[in-house]
Amino acid sequence: MTSVSPMTTALVAAVIADPDALDQLAAALAPRLTAVVADATIATALTTGQAARRADVHDRTIRRALAAGTLRGHTVAGRWRVDPDDLDAWLERGAPTSTVPAHAAGRARSSTSLAGVDAISGRTAA
Repeated sequence: MTSVSPMTTALVAAVIADPDALDQLAAALAPRLTAVVADATIATALTTGQAARRADVHDRTIRRALAAGTLRGHTVAGRWRVDPDDLDAWLERGAPTSTVPAHAAGRARSSTSLAGVDAISGRTAA
């Protein structure tokens, strides 16, 4: 069994005795709780690169959506952060998928063969 500190016992007794005490306690704790929640949100938020990899899109797509307001996000020290739930909601609303250019995704770019160029110019390969 967990022991309860005397301070906690006194606080609970004060709240029971005075209904306004709970409002006073809430007002006193609100700034601290807001800071704790903000810290937790920052810790779980994704960078634009992380969001892009998770959504299988280019990071520019994420930044454009943030700038347009179609994807919710916030800035921390001048850099965008995206809550994973907001990213999921954006994807469910029909966000673009797989806009990663082929060369950025690690796939080979198509190339023009020199023989094809020579055929167009009328020259033959040596």
